[in-house]
Amino acid sequence: MGSLNGANCNNLIEFEKLMKEHEQLVSKTIKLKMVQEKYFSDYFGQTKSLGAWGGDFILATGNEDSTNYFNQKGFKTVIPYQDLIL
Repeated sequence: MGSLNGANCNNLIEFEKLMKEHEQLVSKTIKLKMVQEKYFSDYFGQTKSLGAWGGDFILATGNEDSTNYFNQKGFKTVIPYQDLIL
């Protein structure tokens, strides 16, 4: 795994790699499955648990079809990045 200290990325592929690396480190430390493994193994993008790993929030990369994917899985609250930034 690469170093997460001072992590910077310039594209989506790098960002997804860092998300996955961090998720793997936390998963190993707290001995819980990664959210992608547990709930979204068929998702084309990358997901990452946020908060206390209780399933409250995730960060997901994706496209215009991502909202439908999560809605069909029963997750009705999906907030696009554009709605979160100022």
